[in-house]
Amino acid sequence: MSKSLSIGLQAQQVLLPDGWATDVAIYWDAQGVISDVRTSHVDPELEQAHGPVVPGMINVHSHAFQRTIVGRTHSFTSPTDDFWTWREVMYQHLSTIGPHDMERIATELYVEMIRAGYTSVCEFHYVHCDPEGNLYPDPDAMSIAILNAAETSGIGLTLLPVFYQFGGFGEKELQLHQNRFVLSLGDYCDLITRLRDRTNGNPGLAIGYAPHSLRAVNARGIHQLLDHRNANAPTSPVHIHVAEQVREVEECMAVLGKRPIEYLFDKAPVDEHWCLIHATHSSQEELSLVASSGATIGLCPTTEADLGDGVFPLANFLELGGSVAIGSDSNICVSPFEELRLLDYIQRVRLQKRNVEGITSAIGAGTRRYLQTLFGGCQAAGRPLGQVKKGYLADLLVLNSQHPQLRDKSSDEQFNTVVYSSDSAALSSVIIRGKKC
Repeated sequence: MSKSLSIGLQAQQVLLPDGWATDVAIYWDAQGVISDVRTSHVDPELEQAHGPVVPGMINVHSHAFQRTIVGRTHSFTSPTDDFWTWREVMYQHLSTIGPHDMERIATELYVEMIRAGYTSVCEFHYVHCDPEGNLYPDPDAMSIAILNAAETSGIGLTLLPVFYQFGGFGEKELQLHQNRFVLSLGDYCDLITRLRDRTNGNPGLAIGYAPHSLRAVNARGIHQLLDHRNANAPTSPVHIHVAEQVREVEECMAVLGKRPIEYLFDKAPVDEHWCLIHATHSSQEELSLVASSGATIGLCPTTEADLGDGVFPLANFLELGGSVAIGSDSNICVSPFEELRLLDYIQRVRLQKRNVEGITSAIGAGTRRYLQTLFGGCQAAGRPLGQVKKGYLADLLVLNSQHPQLRDKSSDEQFNTVVYSSDSAALSSVIIRGKKC
């Protein structure tokens, strides 16, 4: 971070939860928490934003270390190369990464994210042990590497240590490379407790829980994890991979007798504090379960496209009142605008229509999708994010109205241009917790 703005920011146009507002003064306190938002108000003491202001985006799903395999997994060696063969390459590369490597990789990645428009990230962190599967002398070393990366870069962080037990459905034995992911329940809960103590009182950090998936954690393990959460931090976020691949759904049905989301809801009290990652292959009944619970589905369009996962039925889910958010997952792409662009375009191609939701709105489709994913991202991160509103963090993006693609357009037209046609070059500044980055 470079410098702190004195007390706030003055902008001609700001994207508020209910749409664009004019002449907005945004004030925040020393911790970067918004203390007041005044519309139709000009304060000459505030720094002037030279373009429309929008909330910073929340990245709800990241595996930082996977940024290093970008470009290493695109030489297909078999006509049947797929997600599972990609995973083997990822496992092999992971064997060389230690705590210092993790901190360097994550720091560089988070700086990239900030420049692209992400102001917070949920790190789904499952590398706990050394390559032989033993705890480091400091058992928190890999998690601390992620915390240090967030502090150095300035990005907001929800750290989600992952609980991992098995190598597949039916409590399969772990593969050699998966030994790095495994902690006993006691060690996992102790890690969560120490991390929470370490980050307590920091508005830029939160700690959550993450049973990896139904193939890697059984129902008893999920219950035990939730027992610890309920006793210590019952509103902490819970994230889980679910129904990403057709094979995963088929194996779940064969072993557990139900589809993944159906089984999860049968075994766990899923509510608005949960984020289900991918949920690509969900039935209409499962989508209804998720929407009714208030849980968020975390979509990762560029990674899901890269891996050939499939297409999530977004329009159906939104019609049910469902909540969605976006994540960079494997970090093949770290632009929130590219994620939103691909998310929308894939749905248009799938449905063969431009207006995916079939609705009319005073704001453009890009702005609308951005607001939708901000709401879901706030829920998934478990922190007050994604709104220019009192009590929320001053995480803001300022557009560059002098960018060639943005000149002579309204604020909404400028922002839709960024979502559908531009990149971080159209941002003049990124502010996180009241500080310019």
